Amino acid sequence: MSTRGESHSAHRSLSFGSVAALYDQYRPGVPDSLNDWLDLKRGQRILEIAAGTGLVTRTLEKRGATVIAVEPDTAMLHQLLLRSPKCPGIVARAECLPLPDEFADMVIIMSAWHWLDAGATFVECARVLRDNSPLVIGWNGADQSVPWVKDLFALRRSLEGPGVLRHDADGVDTTLARDFDDVEAQVIKWEWSRSRDQLIKLFLTYSGVITLESAQRSELLDEVSRRVSVVLNGASSVEVPMSTRLWRARRTSRRSSVL
Repeated sequence: MSTRGESHSAHRSLSFGSVAALYDQYRPGVPDSLNDWLDLKRGQRILEIAAGTGLVTRTLEKRGATVIAVEPDTAMLHQLLLRSPKCPGIVARAECLPLPDEFADMVIIMSAWHWLDAGATFVECARVLRDNSPLVIGWNGADQSVPWVKDLFALRRSLEGPGVLRHDADGVDTTLARDFDDVEAQVIKWEWSRSRDQLIKLFLTYSGVITLESAQRSELLDEVSRRVSVVLNGASSVEVPMSTRLWRARRTSRRSSVL
């Protein structure tokens, strides 16, 4: 039987579809340099799990990779397909992929690992990956080591549960990755120019804000607006320091695992 906390987390994990268009417009994409780190090649079959509205998908497609998007929320997947109409889309969860064994050259999961059952997802990723192919898990967001960013996004953290706070490679439990080795981590630093309106509306795409009662949401956004005004100090925009935090491991050979 699920606990109340698990039920609330599940509700929040599927809340994004109600703001799918806003999510696609105001959430950050990823830097093109991600493709270099991934060493993407034309024709590779990339399985993107929890693909959302395609913010990462569109970057992966720039190198000519074949991206298959898996997303449990139909509204989010619909938004993805509006921007990437040639991308095959599958409504499914990471823990139960309707795909054959040894299907993908790479699996990538960005900014969603904290919503997934890690053990079951590792098993499914190991099943659908070809031998010696990478699983990439990542988080993408504002660099909260910068004081003003930390202060602003403390408003978001105040709404998060303990299971949503580990937004970096330390949040991957390697004891569950039994079919993977050659683990490595990387952080890509970049900047994202945002206006006052764009920063405020970014908060409307966070599950903790989406699921608030209307009065609470308005109160929170008023405080977001106040802090953003302090940050901008009369300027029209600000360069938000960003970090794309990445974890990668290689699917071990099935032959070696049975010897």
